[in-house]
Amino acid sequence: MDNQRDNTLLRSIAMISKILALLMVVFFSIVFIGELLNHTQPFGIEEYLLLFFIPDLFAVGAIIAFKKEVIGSIVMISSLIIFNILSYIFEQTISDFDFAIFLIPSVLLLFVNYRKNKKDIKK
Repeated sequence: MDNQRDNTLLRSIAMISKILALLMVVFFSIVFIGELLNHTQPFGIEEYLLLFFIPDLFAVGAIIAFKKEVIGSIVMISSLIIFNILSYIFEQTISDFDFAIFLIPSVLLLFVNYRKNKKDIKK
C-alpha cells in the first residue's frame, strides 16, 4: 500500500510540474506579445537571441517533458543557463533570482525521476 501511495504522489508531482511549466510558457507568451505591441524600437540581434532562449527553448523543454521528463528538464534548465550567459555577455548583468522560479518544474521533474529510479534499484 505504501508503494502505491508513493507512486500516486510521484505521478501527481510530475503532472503538477508539467502543468506549471506550461503555465510559465503561457506567461512568457503573454509577456512576449506585450513586448512586441509596446516596443517602439526594432529588436536587435541580442534581444532576439535572449527571446529565443527563454520563451522558445523553455517551451520546447516543457513540451518534451510530457514524454521524456529528464530530457525536457535538462532543456528547460539549459535555456535558463544560456539566457543568463547571453544576458551577461550582452548587457553585463545576470538576471537576479527572478528567473529562478522557472527552475521549479525542472527540479521537480528531476526529483520525481530520481525517486522512480531509486525505487527501481531497491526492487
